[in-house]
Amino acid sequence: MVAAVGRRTVRWDLTDPDVTLRLSTFVAACAVVDTRLSSSVSVLRVLGAIGLSSWLVLVVLSARNMLAHRWAVLRDHAHGAWELASVGTSGLAIVMAQVAHHTGHRWWLVIALPVWVVAIGIYGLMTWLILWRAVAERRSAPGEREHSSRTAGF
Repeated sequence: MVAAVGRRTVRWDLTDPDVTLRLSTFVAACAVVDTRLSSSVSVLRVLGAIGLSSWLVLVVLSARNMLAHRWAVLRDHAHGAWELASVGTSGLAIVMAQVAHHTGHRWWLVIALPVWVVAIGIYGLMTWLILWRAVAERRSAPGEREHSSRTAGF
């Protein structure tokens, strides 16, 4: 994927878990705007569909990218921005609950609940990786930390 920033072109490596997890910001942004404009059912449906479609693509890409690496490699690169995957997922669950409320289609709640549970699972996984990294860095010697960060790139 390519994005234009000013006069230069930036290429996103969609095989890098860091890139795909950070792109969850788009899903979260759709959810925030959707929730603010939820009084308009058409806006709710359009932004909800965009957010859901984006989420589905990013979940597949992120899962594929994370499964391609060993846990220790993921640990060494994990950071707070990876929590955006959970934020986007929970935002999607909130949008689904809003759709159920504004349209009267209560079956959306049956979908929203498991999505919310997935968001909690993603939060737990990312938090575990970040805490594991903090503990591992604290235990390693300063020289080892520099060497492992240089050799464990994606």
